[in-house]
Amino acid sequence: MNILIIHTAFIGDIVLSTALVKNIKKLYPQSEITYVTTPAGKAILSNNPHLKEVIAYDKRGKNKGIKGMLSLAKELRENKFDIAYIPHRYLRSSLICFLAKIPSRIGYDISEGKLFLNKKVTYRKDLHEVDRLLELLGTDCDDKKLELFPSEKDKEYNENNKCKEPDHCLQKQRKPW
Repeated sequence: MNILIIHTAFIGDIVLSTALVKNIKKLYPQSEITYVTTPAGKAILSNNPHLKEVIAYDKRGKNKGIKGMLSLAKELRENKFDIAYIPHRYLRSSLICFLAKIPSRIGYDISEGKLFLNKKVTYRKDLHEVDRLLELLGTDCDDKKLELFPSEKDKEYNENNKCKEPDHCLQKQRKPW
C-alpha cells in the first residue's frame, strides 16, 4: 500500500504528527509512506525510519502559486498513492490530493477542502492535537508518543553545545514594561 500524508503546517504541528506516522506504519506494516511538508518540516522528519520519502513543498517560496500546486499534484499522481491522510485543514492540501487522483482522501469535516475528501472525520476541539490526528485512522491507537530521529550531525552539534553553566542557560529576561 502506498500512503501519503500531506501536512504543510508549522513545525510544532509536524512534530505532533509523528504519532500519526508511527501508527499508520503499525496499521499498515507493509506500506510505503511519503510525507509532504514544508522545508522546515522536512528537516524534522528526514530521518524518520517509518517514512519512505519526505517531500518539501515550499508553498510560500519556489513552489508557490497554482503552478507549484499543479506540479506537486503531477509528481504525486505518478506515485500512484492509495490513501492520503490530510490533517492540514486548508483547501490547497485537499485539492492537491484530488488532482493527484488519490482514490482515498481522508481529512477533517471542517476542512476548507472538504469537497475534495471522500472520507471526512469529525474535527473534535475537545481532543488534544495528537488524539485528533489519530482519529483520522478510524481505529484506537494506544501509542501516542512522539518520535524524533535526529541525524548524527544533529546529535554531535547538541553534544558540543550543551550548556556548561546551567545558571546561564535559562536567564530571566527583564521586560521594560
